[in-house]
Amino acid sequence: MTNLLHLAELAQVASRAHPGMAGLLKWLGDSRRLPGYRDEEQQLRLESDENLVRIVTVHKSKGLEYDVVFCPFLWDGRLRAGKEGEGLLYHDPKDSRRSILAIGAGEDDPAVKLARREEMAESLRLFYVALTRAKQRCTVVWGQVKDADTAPAAWLLHHPVVVGPSQDALEVARERFNTLTPAAFESDLQTVFNAASGTVALTPLPQEAGSRYQPPAVAEPELQARTLAQPPTEFWRVGSFTSLTSGLAVETPDYDMVTVAPGAPALILESRHDLFSFPRGARSGTCLHAIFERLDFSRRDPEQLGERVWKTLTSHGLDAEIWTPTVADWVERVLATPLDGNGLQLGTVTLDRRINEMEFYYPIANLRVEALRRLLERYGYAVDPFREMIDRLQFSPLRGYMKGFIDLVFEADGRFYLVDYKSNWLGPEPAAYQPERLAEAMAREAYVLQYLIYTVALHRYLRLRVADYHYEQHFGGVFYLFLRGMDPARGAACGIFQDRPALALVTALDGLMTKGR
Repeated sequence: MTNLLHLAELAQVASRAHPGMAGLLKWLGDSRRLPGYRDEEQQLRLESDENLVRIVTVHKSKGLEYDVVFCPFLWDGRLRAGKEGEGLLYHDPKDSRRSILAIGAGEDDPAVKLARREEMAESLRLFYVALTRAKQRCTVVWGQVKDADTAPAAWLLHHPVVVGPSQDALEVARERFNTLTPAAFESDLQTVFNAASGTVALTPLPQEAGSRYQPPAVAEPELQARTLAQPPTEFWRVGSFTSLTSGLAVETPDYDMVTVAPGAPALILESRHDLFSFPRGARSGTCLHAIFERLDFSRRDPEQLGERVWKTLTSHGLDAEIWTPTVADWVERVLATPLDGNGLQLGTVTLDRRINEMEFYYPIANLRVEALRRLLERYGYAVDPFREMIDRLQFSPLRGYMKGFIDLVFEADGRFYLVDYKSNWLGPEPAAYQPERLAEAMAREAYVLQYLIYTVALHRYLRLRVADYHYEQHFGGVFYLFLRGMDPARGAACGIFQDRPALALVTALDGLMTKGR
């Protein structure tokens, strides 16, 4: 705006010598093209030049003049030279054309004095620049404040009269300044200013007490909660077993976050190094899952198994020196344990007959907690120990996708099985892993709902991939392997939870997921 107004003023003046539009256009063109047309009136007019305070550094003010100048910070005399760890740059006293960089100079090094003296000379030059910018009046703030002892004004106004030949003049001046009484300080100033023929005045800085800002009192209205006119819109999202049972929105592979069954004995002898005393928790669960996931069940060499166990334990922060023999033997026992009465074992499953960590997504139309509870009750889960599992279900209506991870899917004799590894600690002895105790754990942790969701996923997958698929013919069942309780000598009666959900239940749950009813 300032530039436009300035141009309008120039055009108004030029119109007297160049009347008419054509004359003004010729004047404007010549003014922009020919250097001779430029004069003081045409210099760019800054908005800050008119009735405004300008804040500039001493360096930027060199060569400029102002009517009134205030210098509020010339008392700050912090010198860069001599700070520990910094290099010192100064000129050779014997040859001013030669610069010297001193690195690691101590306080008593002559380089420190030379660098400080050179920096004081530069500070005095800038001090002179600051004092000579004013046309009419210059105000300088000065006093016995922190860091003022090395400021240029301390040297100019309070320097000692006599300095010994072996003394550092700057250091003597600094020490004298710091020992001045208020009266001696003011006396030094009066002595200097008396020689200025009345052009310098000494005025104490006003010590006015500041007032703290008090905001105006405003009557705040009493806040009241608004009434929700309608329930929140059901948005599209990804659900999971975790979100249905605990409200968490993110599904990750289940690595046994629950480590101890309620009521289980809490004491284990630290001297024991068996499968019951193996560390508990998500880290141990993740470690065991990794071992089984990367192991070829049907072609395992004891030496290679020990090496793999050692590396996996180490990578998960567990003591491989202590636990490698125990875990390697444990894995062998798990693979050799019969899963059912027909002699089915993991140790006979080849790599081409299995899928590890099978991740799935399948669409869900409108799953509601009431409908899921009714379905589970209808198919026999309304009694203990599953009643509490149903009552704990709490989630907002789900529309979108169901997501999950199945630890292992394998095929044997044309039938497909679903396996989940569990490292949960239910007790320090095999009796804690009997079928009735496993049923309690399955209900308590809602693993029943988990494998029903997984079964629907595998059912949908097989329906797409297996020719002429029939659930009764091709789906073998579910195995939840509580690893700490598995033993070939005890077989399927210890540490193994087995189920094969009825086709009617799977079909009903599949329909509920698909249609919401």
